[in-house]
Amino acid sequence: MTPSKFLPSHPSFESIRKQAKKLVRQFAAGDPDSVTRVHPQLPTPILPLSLRDAQFALAATSSFAQRSFPLKPVSDKLVSALGWGQLA
Repeated sequence: MTPSKFLPSHPSFESIRKQAKKLVRQFAAGDPDSVTRVHPQLPTPILPLSLRDAQFALAATSSFAQRSFPLKPVSDKLVSALGWGQLA
């Protein structure tokens, strides 16, 4: 069984950590599904796969990462509030 591609609406850090540990074990064992999941995100992963890299691969392939958020208005307000627009 491979880690879920879809995160629950309110995932806990514990469940994400457990999924990442499972992905590390499966990747080390050469499981084709886990290799297929990691390779697009980390084409040349440093072996053994780190927990951080596994968490990155999980996040990048999750349904959460594929959602689109209207970040432009937020980033515009942040740049304005911090005065970063004056630096350019």
